[in-house]
Amino acid sequence: YREVLKSCIEKLKMKIFEAENGLSALKFLLSNTVDLVLSDINMPEMTGIELSKAIQAKGIRAPVVLITGNPIYTK
Repeated sequence: YREVLKSCIEKLKMKIFEAENGLSALKFLLSNTVDLVLSDINMPEMTGIELSKAIQAKGIRAPVVLITGNPIYTK
């Protein structure tokens, strides 16, 4: 679903950076300013939740939206 989301955002004439996993996203965010982070909850190397916590801990000032194509079950 990443390609679908990318296509929708590009139609809004916004620039996009795609990361293969949470670690590469964090590395990018440490040296680049972004307006918004859209992250899958279930990613290899670092989950979206872990990425969100790392973003906050590093003082990166970008809102984070966590999304997933998988069902989430809570008790």
